[in-house]
Formats: sequence, C-alpha cells, structure tokens
Amino acid sequence: MRVLIIEDEALIAKDLQKKLTSLQPTWEVVAVCESVQKTLDWLQKNAPPALAFMDIQLADGTSFEIFEQIQIDFPVIFTTAYEQYALQAFQVSGIAYLLKPVDEVDLQKAIDKFQKISPAIAPQDLQLQIKKIL
Repeated sequence: MRVLIIEDEALIAKDLQKKLTSLQPTWEVVAVCESVQKTLDWLQKNAPPALAFMDIQLADGTSFEIFEQIQIDFPVIFTTAYEQYALQAFQVSGIAYLLKPVDEVDLQKAIDKFQKISPAIAPQDLQLQIKKIL
C-alpha cells in the first residue's frame, strides 16, 4: 500500500517511517514532502497514495492550504504538536489526530481505524504479497 508522509522535520519523518515499516512491513512510503508546495507538486505528478500522514505546520504554511488548492480523495492521519487544529482536521480528510511525539501504540490504533474504514485496501495488499511470493 502506498503511503505519503508530509512532514517538515526530517528526524520526525524518519522516525515515523521507521515505525510504519515496523508496524506495516508491506506498506511503501512513496515520498516524504516537507512543504505545502512540494506536496502540491508531488500530488499533481503522481498517483494518489492510499493514505497520508500529515503534519499541520509545514515549512511554507499549514497543511490545510493543500486542501484549499487540490482535492484530496484519500484519508489522512494528522501528526502534529498542536491540539487546536483537531476539529479542522476532521472537517477535511482526517481520520485520526496524533500528537507528537507519535506513540507507536497510538499509531497502531490509527492504522487499525484506517484499515476498518478502508476494506477495499485489503485485497490490493494481498495481491501485492502474492506477487512478491511468486
């Protein structure tokens, strides 16, 4: 499954990627974008991910500016240090809201929630696993 990380702090992005690899070894982080503009550029040039992990405060603005400029049709798990944006996050494509530092238990709960609301993902992942075995 294709995952996009939108995070302007390199160490936090790397830590999140490490935790995702540990919890979901079949998932592929297709890109890490650190700004609104780089995220917009990436989304316009690539197939959408199945899921995104998105910080709110980015290098050149807030992630909500992304939603104002492009339609997001994939679920988002927000990862942020700010509690005050929770309501706004759920008004866009947010399915979970994790405060930094992201705890692995909370991350797994958010992943579980995503998997419950995205049943169409499972057959796709199964096909990928079968292809890897063959």
